[in-house]
Amino acid sequence: VFGRIVPRDHDLLTLLAEHYLLSTEQITAALFRSRRTAQRRLTILHRLDVLHRFGRSGAHGRYGSLLYTLGRIGLHLYPSSYHDPGGVGGKAPRSSLERAKRIAASGQVNHLLGVNQFFIDLIATARRDGDARLSRWWSEQHATAVYAQAGIRPDGHGVWTTAGTSTGFFLEHDNDTENLARVVAKLRGYERLTTFGPRYPVLFWVPSRRREASLLGVLAGLHTASPIATA
Repeated sequence: VFGRIVPRDHDLLTLLAEHYLLSTEQITAALFRSRRTAQRRLTILHRLDVLHRFGRSGAHGRYGSLLYTLGRIGLHLYPSSYHDPGGVGGKAPRSSLERAKRIAASGQVNHLLGVNQFFIDLIATARRDGDARLSRWWSEQHATAVYAQAGIRPDGHGVWTTAGTSTGFFLEHDNDTENLARVVAKLRGYERLTTFGPRYPVLFWVPSRRREASLLGVLAGLHTASPIATA
């Protein structure tokens, strides 16, 4: 089995070890030229037990595309992967199947896919533009651990490089489920970080122009050490 895993497969496994799960469309955008080619390769990796896959079900049956995470072989190759989207510190799963079930049942699936989509879009952009690349993409757990002293919990952290210039940033993926006071309160941790760490911009990625306008209204006149952007 190990001899049948090609470099592109390892790129996928690296992403899944850090970011839990990706949809068929996201994997296609990041690593393949067509959905059909991606589906064929993903089916092979699933049959080889390199990947697990599952769908989402609602009141009207299954919806959306298949979601992929590390299978038995994938977890063997990447044993230091993150296991609990809802938090860290729990017991490691006894098997890749238990890990997959934990991820699927976490309640974080839609949020994870939303966060991952932002970074997948950057990767897809870089594939079209040879002068750009996503130099770094850390998960919430990774960034939280690295910058634990500041107490921040970004949804993701990246470094985007284009035309020879690199810009680090923290992503806050807002689904319009929290009141704006709580959203803005997250900036305190980033303020602490600037006293001893990097001064990366904080990007609030919001679901609508209405939400963005409301957020900008709250942020108006607020002086922060970290640059703030909305989109």
